Amino acid sequence: MTQENQLPEEFLTRQREKLEQQLRDLAARSLEARQSIRSQEHEVGDSVDTSAEEMDTAAILQLKKSESETMHQIELALERMADDEYNECDECGEAIGLRRLEVKPFALLCVDCQEELEQAEKAKRSRPGLIDEYM
Repeated sequence: MTQENQLPEEFLTRQREKLEQQLRDLAARSLEARQSIRSQEHEVGDSVDTSAEEMDTAAILQLKKSESETMHQIELALERMADDEYNECDECGEAIGLRRLEVKPFALLCVDCQEELEQAEKAKRSRPGLIDEYM
């Protein structure tokens, strides 16, 4: 890591503790979600009850997926700390920045690269299909 990418040790310590706490919290919520799904009574009910249970289960599973992705990002951030790459943008190699890492401790990109990525994704989503271009 270049000198300009180095962060104060006390900041890194706070961030590591914050990330580890987030990881513990997410793991606990994930366990609660699994237990909730397992504990649902599977009595035969009317179709409205069954549909409501299925929607609840689907919502829990979607939340688990999102939390699982966040847990993976946190684990990557902790690995980056251990490898002395925590403040290094994956795209351009420049410093991500103290303020950005305070807000999003598992950020992989600096603000500029993140904005470019989001603009490219937005353009991709809003781009009409081939057929639409000729209609």
